[in-house]
Amino acid sequence: GMQRQGSDGVDGASKNPKQPLIEAPTNCAGFGTPSPPLDRNTQMDVDSEGAGIQIDAENDASVGNKNVSPNEKKRKRVYTEEELREWERVVKRKLDDESDRIDMQEDENESSNRELYALFNDLQGIQADFNIRISAPELVVVGGQSDGKSSFVEGLLGFQFNIVDSGIGTRRPLIIQMINNPEKTYPSCRFRREVVSATDADLGFSERDLEDETPVEQLAEQIIKRTEVRAGVSKDRVCDVPIILRVEYKHCANLTIYDTPGFRLSGNKQLADEITKTVTSLMEPANRIIVCLEQATMEWANSNSRPFVARVDPNFHRTIFVMTKFDNRVKELRGPEEANAYLAGENLPPGSRPFFISMPVRRNLSNATRFKDSMKECYLKDFEILADSRFDEEKFGPKIGFFRGKKFLEKLLHKKYVESIAPTLQILETMCEESVREMELLSVELRNTDINVQAAKVANYISVFCTTVEKLLDGTTYCDTADWGQSPVAELADSGVALWPHESMKKLTQDDDALTRKHYGHAQINSILYEC
Repeated sequence: GMQRQGSDGVDGASKNPKQPLIEAPTNCAGFGTPSPPLDRNTQMDVDSEGAGIQIDAENDASVGNKNVSPNEKKRKRVYTEEELREWERVVKRKLDDESDRIDMQEDENESSNRELYALFNDLQGIQADFNIRISAPELVVVGGQSDGKSSFVEGLLGFQFNIVDSGIGTRRPLIIQMINNPEKTYPSCRFRREVVSATDADLGFSERDLEDETPVEQLAEQIIKRTEVRAGVSKDRVCDVPIILRVEYKHCANLTIYDTPGFRLSGNKQLADEITKTVTSLMEPANRIIVCLEQATMEWANSNSRPFVARVDPNFHRTIFVMTKFDNRVKELRGPEEANAYLAGENLPPGSRPFFISMPVRRNLSNATRFKDSMKECYLKDFEILADSRFDEEKFGPKIGFFRGKKFLEKLLHKKYVESIAPTLQILETMCEESVREMELLSVELRNTDINVQAAKVANYISVFCTTVEKLLDGTTYCDTADWGQSPVAELADSGVALWPHESMKKLTQDDDALTRKHYGHAQINSILYEC
């Protein structure tokens, strides 16, 4: 029949007033027989009887394609109020499931990592006792200025404390030694005494190098104070000498994190060069995992941090990409095609997909539970928008939210732990074998110091000595004449006389072999007697 456009913009009127036809908003596709969200400016057709919705499959599939013709974009999916309510219930169930999943995941991670952390704590105790260097997993967090590096580090720690400043907040590298200590229900934070230069910042320091405990609420003040002492108060300088902080807490991993100054592309060139040099030196060690942060509002082609990271890790084999402040971008994703295209990324290494996270803007969430709940709330808000857009949850869901990224890092760190424990155990085994050998040698020496053993050795030596002298005097082949004998020529030289006194010996001067033949003992005595 002929189609009519009513004053409310909907073609025709429903002949069933109890069930009006409602235009589906862009965030409510994906239930029943789903179709992607449509542009609100496109036309939609309802049959003249108002009894059903006419969906053209080809036109429906073309939604989101900017190259389709106006005629192909004219039809629009329309949902009833009941369908909209059903979709709201679907989204709510998804959010409830995600909330439960996060809580369960956190509990499982803490339980599964407990034994591993306990083993590593034991190894670290051995390291201190025997001066063995054990390589713990290390993360270097890099990114541009105000890309959320410090907030990300706070998330890994499990509590807020750091400087989150609109200016250049981190002006000295902050090295955080996280130690999982089940007995510490409240974070125990201790700074290392300041070192002279970056080369002195060895992490293998002892307890006596640590200062007294600093309360969490005073950490930011201490970091600012230590930064200004070395880098000044004008915020136009950085210092490569790191601040080292040891944190013991039941909710943190055994991990070393490097929070770095942000890359700068404009402004003070000398400052930008100093930052690049400092951060590059921290990224260079091959055992460190690089976490590259960028704001999600930045287009993929305009990446600032990736080029810096590529100088050290050209193929990004040890680099993890994290897009921060995702809440500012996710609200712009209007449908599945747009959402999936953005989440897939551009110009990334094959098989590499970034994580997308939002962190709490609110500060002073010193209570760990409130901070965790706020991070979960940020994630659920992002997930709700993505769920409404009907994004590819199976493909991109594992990359959404801080807790997903944290789980990925913990799995990677678990692998690194295993890799570092194996050579450490080999070192300990070698040390045990050397200790066993040394103990055996000491045991032999102790046995040899026994007076009866020493008396037996002396008696045996005297007996052997007397027997050997007797044999030598009698004449024997017991000893090698080449080593112990003496020739007539040598004997003449040692005697101090010019010529042999006996005529028969003088005749030997013509016989070179007789003059150089060596003899000793009885033979030599007989020779002397013959001469006399």
